[in-house]
Amino acid sequence: MITRTKKAKIIREQLESKFKKLRNIDSVAPKNGWCASIREALGMSAIDLAGKMGIDVSTLYRLEESESKGKVNLETLNKMAKALEAEVKYVIVPKKSLDEMIKDAALAYALDDIKKVSHSMALEDQKASDDFNKKEYLESAKKLVEVLDSKIWKKR
Repeated sequence: MITRTKKAKIIREQLESKFKKLRNIDSVAPKNGWCASIREALGMSAIDLAGKMGIDVSTLYRLEESESKGKVNLETLNKMAKALEAEVKYVIVPKKSLDEMIKDAALAYALDDIKKVSHSMALEDQKASDDFNKKEYLESAKKLVEVLDSKIWKKR
């Protein structure tokens, strides 16, 4: 039987292979939005595209404006793309690797924990050395990563 941690690792590896290709793509949309730009590049009038979509031209202009402002919903964007004989490629690409994100979250969680414990110990005049705290902090973070403890994502 596959564990939750192992399954997550497999999924991360599969996603990372896709993200590596996508991170280098410049995804800045044209000023007028993709749909209006493609329509204009095809020499297609707004009346023609609106007709293909079964909507009136004023609605099309409103949708194109909404898309250019990043406020169009995916269902509408897909309808516009279909009428343009195109397809929407919807993707969310993390700015850094998923493994880095997990490690960073685990380190932040562990550091917060060590700070709380160190503060309590200092109040009791039992403060641990900085070297000991650093070692504990790194070990704690490593364990959190190994078991993929979801508490690292909780706001503290």
